[in-house]
Parts: sequence; structure tokens; C-alpha cells
Amino acid sequence: MCDQKGFPYQGRFIINPGKGYDIETETRPIDAVCPNCGGQIIQTRFGYACVNHLSVNSLCNFIIPNFICNRYITVEEAEAFCNGNGDILDGFFNKQGKWFSAYLTRTENGNVELSSIIGKCPVCGQDVLVGPTAFNCSNYRHGCDFKIWRHYYGHKVNLQDAKELLDHGKLKMPFEAFDKLGHVHALTLKVGLHNEIQVTSYK
Repeated sequence: MCDQKGFPYQGRFIINPGKGYDIETETRPIDAVCPNCGGQIIQTRFGYACVNHLSVNSLCNFIIPNFICNRYITVEEAEAFCNGNGDILDGFFNKQGKWFSAYLTRTENGNVELSSIIGKCPVCGQDVLVGPTAFNCSNYRHGCDFKIWRHYYGHKVNLQDAKELLDHGKLKMPFEAFDKLGHVHALTLKVGLHNEIQVTSYK
């Protein structure tokens, strides 16, 4: 079938005896529900939107744009964010011509936006920002060298790990890591007495 502008779309006729017919169009849902209202999230040409956002009398404003700062947001990334498992995304490109890393977050009114702020620096209290290789204090130009590397012994430090370190000073759960001979170890990260990140055995 084609819409009024001539664009083809997929759908089917639903016969209602004595009442004529309806046209049921095909949509592509993703494996997630709206964090604002619980509605199904479907793919649109603009992004991943709540079905209640697409109704005539829109009841919800939730949508994840599928193209942000010259980077495509994949279905898997949208699903992870909606399900509370969002992580750091690399490869964004800003208007100043610089690459940067960030994560998806929601504002107070439910809109989706990017943020690079992970938490507060334990040394100077300024914001800690995610970068391509490490989480760095934003006050580095004034001498603060606090950082959390994004990889330790083959383990990727995710968004939750970084926030736990800044909020609690250590990770709650161990992670599997590898030495140079390939042996598997249970390790953890913690903030040391001099605010350095320490890798220790988990006991």
C-alpha cells in the first residue's frame, strides 16, 4: 500500500462485519518499553519512539533519536538504555570537530540527551568526565590528575563500575581478569588512600 504522499508501506486489511474495514499497519517494536509510561517502543525514521508519543493526542514525549552528533544509535543500544543497562558510547562528533564519548540519559521532563559527566572527583570535587581511554577529572588543566582507566587487565570498566567507584570508593562485585599468561583472576577496583585506583584480589 501507499500513503497519501505515495510512499509504500506494509499493512493489512482487517474486516469488521457490518462496519467495513480497518487498515492495520506493520510496525517494528524493539525489546523494550517506555521508561516514562510503559508503552511499547517502536522504530521510526526519526528514532525509537513510544507508541503513546505517536498517537493523535500524544500522551508521552519519549523518543531516542537514532542519529546523535553524527553517530547512529543501534537497536541494541536503545534497548539497553530503556532497560536500565545503558553504557558508555564512543564515536560522537561535535560542532567543534572533536570526537567524544558519552552516554544516554533522561532529563527531569523525560527527554533523552547525552551526558559525559560520571560523578564527582574524590580529589577536588569537580566533575569526572568520560573520555576515549579514561574517566578524567575536568579540573585536569589546573593540576588534578585523577583518572579511572577504561580497561584493567582485560576488563572493560563500564558506566556502572565508574559510578560505583566514585560513589562508594570500590566495586561491589569482582570481575574476571587475565594475567600475561592468560590465567583468570577475580579482581576488584578501589580508590586508594592517595585517591589512586588500585587493582586488588577479591577475597
